[in-house]
Amino acid sequence: MDEIIQALKGFWPLLLLLAFFYFGMYRPQKKQQDKRNKFWEALKKGDYVITAGGIFGLVKKISGNIVSVQVAPGTVIQVDKRALQAPPQDVNNNKKSSAYEEDDDYEDEELDADTIEQNDKE
Repeated sequence: MDEIIQALKGFWPLLLLLAFFYFGMYRPQKKQQDKRNKFWEALKKGDYVITAGGIFGLVKKISGNIVSVQVAPGTVIQVDKRALQAPPQDVNNNKKSSAYEEDDDYEDEELDADTIEQNDKE
């Protein structure tokens, strides 16, 4: 019995180090990755998003891993789904970001060929 206790006394620093790495590094990173995966799976047309480059936009179309994001009226960019981050919302109040409060028509504007032609003529 004393031999087992002596052996455990020699291993406790290693056990503490392993516990630190698990609870301090691996577990939080795993939770963050799970949160990102849920966001990507729940992504749908009409959601506000931020790209990894910091561009705010509105999801217009999702085709597999390619997402079309409207960043300005008449301007749509295509990005990989993994380049999208959390929506620009106050998570607690579920409100739109202040970036969209200035232009309430932003989310309602649909892109079609006629709208693009009119914008080009002006």
